[in-house]
Amino acid sequence: MTFGSLTYYGLTFARSASALLWIYALLGVGMRYLNTSNRFLKAANEGGLPYYILHQTAIVAIGFFVIQWSLPIAAKYLLIVALACLGTVLPYLLLVRPWNPVRFLFGMRLRKRS
Repeated sequence: MTFGSLTYYGLTFARSASALLWIYALLGVGMRYLNTSNRFLKAANEGGLPYYILHQTAIVAIGFFVIQWSLPIAAKYLLIVALACLGTVLPYLLLVRPWNPVRFLFGMRLRKRS
């Protein structure tokens, strides 16, 4: 199979079409069977934007220090992942989610007063 040959272009087209059809099939399965809702999904949907904003800061801040340690790469990776998860979820749950002024700053809907 030489670059520029008809066989090359045919196989490239077949691979691309196959990938696209797999994407369509997986989206169809998801639309059919994953269209449910529950409390966890509602809470996760609400916290998506703040999590996205906070995780970058947590990864960079924690990674800056951890990469300087003399540990194997796999240990550094696992440590950064675990600490970044904690460093993202805890500030969200303790500082962002309960307070309306901070919710506003993160682009979330304000909570109704009870």
